[in-house]
Amino acid sequence: MKRLLILLATVVASFANIVLSAEWHGAKSVWHGADRYDFTIAGRSAIMIVPDNPLPGNPWIWRPAFFDAFPSIDIAMLEQGYHIAYIM
Repeated sequence: MKRLLILLATVVASFANIVLSAEWHGAKSVWHGADRYDFTIAGRSAIMIVPDNPLPGNPWIWRPAFFDAFPSIDIAMLEQGYHIAYIM
């Protein structure tokens, strides 16, 4: 359990740093009209969806499971300026 919490903290901190730096690396594609980046973080595959017009401070939400399943909320958040993060 402790190892899982450490991994979780590392991933969350890493995603936060990536979003704040706005430096996108990895394979670029398009997801529902927005830029999608597939990359590796902490040894895990990850996805970041970047809004066309990010809100100040570059806020983001973490999609906890089943990326792209029932994406209506993710799309609505993206349209409001939130980044969408997912880790496998």
